[in-house]
Amino acid sequence: MSNFTYYRRRWAAIPLDLLLNPTVSLAAKAVAGILFAADQMDHQTLSFISEPLNLSTEDAFSALDELEAHGIIRMEEEDGRIDINVNIP
Repeated sequence: MSNFTYYRRRWAAIPLDLLLNPTVSLAAKAVAGILFAADQMDHQTLSFISEPLNLSTEDAFSALDELEAHGIIRMEEEDGRIDINVNIP
């Protein structure tokens, strides 16, 4: 089930501030959309992000790094596993 939030008098699955930010790449915006829409972030591989967007693993990691630099997500490595926490406004 997707949750929609009302931003600036428009409906969006992710914040319009992110969508309209010219410093965030299109790939990072698409990855953010998948992360915001995911009900549970308990996925074993990065393919749940890279395959629907037709991104290589390197491009998906680059997009995740970009989102982390903008404060959209927080990645934590624990026991060889990377946990992704989405900062929902």
